[in-house]
Amino acid sequence: MNLDKIQPRDEAEEKLLQYIENENIPPHAALLSERDLESYLNISRTTLNFAIQRLKRQGILYSKRGAGNYVSEPKYLKNLHTLDSWTDFSNQYQLELVSKIREFSIIEADKPLAQKLGIMLGDAIYKLSRIQFINGEPLISETTYLPAHRFDNLDKYDFSKVSLYQVLEKDYNTKAYKGSESIQVILLNVEEAKILQVSHRDPAFSTDALILDIDGIPMEFVHSITRADKFEFGNIIYSENKS
Repeated sequence: MNLDKIQPRDEAEEKLLQYIENENIPPHAALLSERDLESYLNISRTTLNFAIQRLKRQGILYSKRGAGNYVSEPKYLKNLHTLDSWTDFSNQYQLELVSKIREFSIIEADKPLAQKLGIMLGDAIYKLSRIQFINGEPLISETTYLPAHRFDNLDKYDFSKVSLYQVLEKDYNTKAYKGSESIQVILLNVEEAKILQVSHRDPAFSTDALILDIDGIPMEFVHSITRADKFEFGNIIYSENKS
């Protein structure tokens, strides 16, 4: 068995992507019909359909019932090297950001959260759950946990209208300085898919981030689910050898 030989379904996906690039098909423009693509790309209808479905799951294509397949908008690129908030991100790319509050409450820290935030088990923490809408679409489901003793009366603010980081910096003299972040690809469960208005088991990015202030003290822990059909994550890398 030749493991280096490309599989027909992978080849079909590459041909489809090359067709989009070579024909310079812009976002929201239609592809050829599947019958015409089958002939144009010289692949079977079954293999073509598999490639189309795969590219739809990746957010490269989308379909309209009875009208065919279309090229999606390019994905948003989120830089992992910065601590920019979603407000900063939307301002940078001139996007409309709307936050919808799902829950803002005070809860007791369980053992994992207490360890992450450097507090005692059972200490009071704020739980702020929001859905971030970008250009009218629900793209991020985010839950932030903050130690209550550091941010007294934080629940008086409406974080559907004001930036959390701006409030922390201006009113609590606390600024995000550095952090650690882990990302994994998941398949959305029923509840997550409903929140983000996509299909059950669609791919998404699950992100956990611990943010520290300038003194190295934990100020927040954030768990977020981000739609993989709309976002990609990247970083800027440098060589230590400047010669």
